[in-house]
Amino acid sequence: MVMYLKRPGGQSQFSTMLTGQMAGASGMADIRTWLSLNLDQPMTVEDMADRAGMSLRSFTRAFTAELGVSPMGWLEGLRCDRAKTLLLDSDLPLKVIAFRAGFSSDEQMRKVFRRRFSLSPRDYRARFKTAGAEADARGLTAGSGGR
Repeated sequence: MVMYLKRPGGQSQFSTMLTGQMAGASGMADIRTWLSLNLDQPMTVEDMADRAGMSLRSFTRAFTAELGVSPMGWLEGLRCDRAKTLLLDSDLPLKVIAFRAGFSSDEQMRKVFRRRFSLSPRDYRARFKTAGAEADARGLTAGSGGR
């Protein structure tokens, strides 16, 4: 089970899932859940509209009105969230992470990361991988005599 933590005060929320939880209305809750469970599948807005039982135009308008972002923008955000988690919590190769997050290639993931975060996935991993994870990798966990 994954729990998305809400940042305190007026700080910006960086989790796509949190933004959706705070959206209030639940008209798109089923589609958001379905998307998050099927990130690794090829997806179009038409697929989303069909799943929601709506016309493409009505779905796009309703989704954007409720969440403040286009359906594909939302999906891209979910995929980035998954990729960021895999980058920081694993040592998987970038190609594997890209496919598990639903990107068509590691090159597509790199382009999206550059556009959204001004960093490549490799640079993101290097910058944000926690010191605790690095200490664990070196065997310097608490109680192991690391200090």
